[in-house]
Amino acid sequence: MALILFNENPILFETANGIKTRLKEEGILEKKNIKLVEFNAQGEFAIAQSITQKLIEDKYDYIMTCSTPVLQVVANLNKKIPHIFGAVTDPYRMGVAKTSADHQPNVTGVATFQPIEKMVLLIRELFPKAKVIGTVYNPAEASSEACMEKLRIFAKKNGFKLREKAISASGDITDAVNSLVNEGIDVFVTAGDNSVKPAIPGILKITDKALIPCFSDNPYEVKKGLTGACGANYFEVGVKEAEQAIKVINGIKPKDIPINNFCPSAIGMNLKLVQKYKGKLPNQTRCKEVLVLVK
Repeated sequence: MALILFNENPILFETANGIKTRLKEEGILEKKNIKLVEFNAQGEFAIAQSITQKLIEDKYDYIMTCSTPVLQVVANLNKKIPHIFGAVTDPYRMGVAKTSADHQPNVTGVATFQPIEKMVLLIRELFPKAKVIGTVYNPAEASSEACMEKLRIFAKKNGFKLREKAISASGDITDAVNSLVNEGIDVFVTAGDNSVKPAIPGILKITDKALIPCFSDNPYEVKKGLTGACGANYFEVGVKEAEQAIKVINGIKPKDIPINNFCPSAIGMNLKLVQKYKGKLPNQTRCKEVLVLVK
């Protein structure tokens, strides 16, 4: 069995951890004498394609994937090997599935649409005076575009003006963020974009210097300098993906396993940064809801 990650992304690592923990708990790999081999495409579609082609040539029994880009690549190239996906925002918009029950015959998995509205509401709660949200995204990524559609809707609904910068390569990100800062934004947000996530440390250097809070869809990254985050608990997503895989290993065909639409939402907050950026601290009841809290 292969497990393919798209890049060095904390969300994908959490998902993979959930997968491996659940598979170990079930003991199914040992029972069925299955070896789990991990691969990482290092953020390159060409590498993901090469990995997939090699897996097909080597006649792997199962393929598990984490992230939308790898789902796209594997689903396009592989039509026979059972394929279980996770850490994917919206598999329905890319032709892999029409509904949870109507999908590519050899594919099933877990769809996790980011809780964008909850993120926008969190920003409004912590920064009630904020007016302009800035974001950078890669429109070539289906997950990124899906999140952008929701962000446009909920930013407007909650009284924000949204400033967007589209990029086509990771090398464009720094210039795009600097441009947003120069144009004037109150908050920076990234959600569902696999191109932007690895660049967050560099983004934080820019936004912190400008005293602009930064939010993402990964609660665990508040430990690394994000002000706040609202997203999924990807360890739990990985557990659900593993449970889909267990069904396949036990003989159920992927076409007979509905895609699991599952988003266990989780919040992260860095209270020190909320204060630093002149935000409003949440009450103690609210803090008890938080998965990761930095005081």
